[in-house]
Amino acid sequence: MKVKANARIWVKAGKGYKSNENYNVISNFKLRNHIMLKALKNKSLTVRELKFNKLISKTRYIVERTFGSIRR
Repeated sequence: MKVKANARIWVKAGKGYKSNENYNVISNFKLRNHIMLKALKNKSLTVRELKFNKLISKTRYIVERTFGSIRR
């Protein structure tokens, strides 16, 4: 996969994709990491982290709805 050095490509994904392996791939290709954050055991997300997740989910909703209508 070739990515231009100045490209602004975001990886937007749900919490299930949060892993060190995915983080390494995103870093190696110099992509922007917009994978939703998971709350840790006995530690809830901060207000800033909740807002970050909300922004990602708004974009993902539009994309997923579009793909869903294409499949029909």
